[in-house]
Amino acid sequence: MSKLNDQTDDEILSLLQSGTLKHYALERELDPIRAVQIRQQYLLSDYSDCIREKIPYKDYPNYDIATRSCCESVIGYVPVPLGLTGPLLINGAEFNVPIA
Repeated sequence: MSKLNDQTDDEILSLLQSGTLKHYALERELDPIRAVQIRQQYLLSDYSDCIREKIPYKDYPNYDIATRSCCESVIGYVPVPLGLTGPLLINGAEFNVPIA
């Protein structure tokens, strides 16, 4: 198999569909945004383009961190409101705790 970076998205999708390539291996050879875009096309192929277009993926700055952490099968990101709860008493001290 030649280097993934030299192949078109359609060629990579064909490798995924045939089982020759696993979708979790995309970040090893591709730019993270391209890997997420291709994985999104592959894993969401049964969904309409309208659904896929609503899942943002291009402007997320930390794919390299996310894919090396506990985030699997990344297909995009969602902005989540963040708030605080508290103060909570934890081990005798009061803390405000972020919640999403």
